Amino acid sequence: MALSSKFKKILEVAFASKPAKDELISALGGLKIQKAIVATSVSTTVDFAELKVGDLIVAIPAVAGDSMFEVCVTAKTKPSAAVVGSLYLVLRAV
Repeated sequence: MALSSKFKKILEVAFASKPAKDELISALGGLKIQKAIVATSVSTTVDFAELKVGDLIVAIPAVAGDSMFEVCVTAKTKPSAAVVGSLYLVLRAV
């Protein structure tokens, strides 16, 4: 699967910070990236239908800023409002 140029740019920004990169790599230890989502609305359900309880959601902002981690507590629903254009990596235990 080829990555879009927008997705590549978002990852470049996220990995530009060594602490953010180290934290993300550490978090991936026993987890698999289940889905990468670029939010199209602020809805907690529109882009997140594949979420399962216990999934770890890593939010990488579309503009410079800090990454955020959340845990899915209700299936098919992101715990907080999405930010349009931000990247969300859904990590699931393997």
